[in-house]
Amino acid sequence: MSWVEMTGITPCLEAFPRLEELTVRGCGESLTDMDKLSLRPVRHDALKVLRFESGGLPGSVVRAVAASRLPALERLELWLGVTHYGGDATVADLAPLLSGGALPRLRHLGVQNSEIQDEIAAAVAAAPVVAQLDSLALSNAFGDLLPRLTGLPGSGAEGLDTYAAQVAAAQHAVPRAVPRTTRNHHAIT
Repeated sequence: MSWVEMTGITPCLEAFPRLEELTVRGCGESLTDMDKLSLRPVRHDALKVLRFESGGLPGSVVRAVAASRLPALERLELWLGVTHYGGDATVADLAPLLSGGALPRLRHLGVQNSEIQDEIAAAVAAAPVVAQLDSLALSNAFGDLLPRLTGLPGSGAEGLDTYAAQVAAAQHAVPRAVPRTTRNHHAIT
């Protein structure tokens, strides 16, 4: 995935107004800036699932997702990656998405595969968007934050979608804080 170079994807969304699911796999880093993974803020009324699986997702793409009008979006996954592969997204870039107002139908949020997972987990733990979620996907973010994430009163987040090994380790360390089964569990590789 880190070696798959991408380009601008806005034309794809504009060309397919009835598209319901889009998965983008690839890296933000490229040999030239013209071929770099990019997205402009866009309005798309039909898109229900948007997934970026990247070894390095540019912060500009995260900001464009946050600035886009996606009223039907139910599932959003952002694999942020590392700076070595062009991943420069910050918690501030995620703030509009975490506010809860940007995506009214969002039921699943994944913010994963990042060098800054601890900061992301802290931001998510206090984020208003959690109240509208059925599932939340984080990776590499459990440490001392796991009880706070699973124990959010009235959060509505019924399951955590994580690496199975992390869940098993966390269940062993904090057996009452982690549900033994999760809804909508997907393996993350």
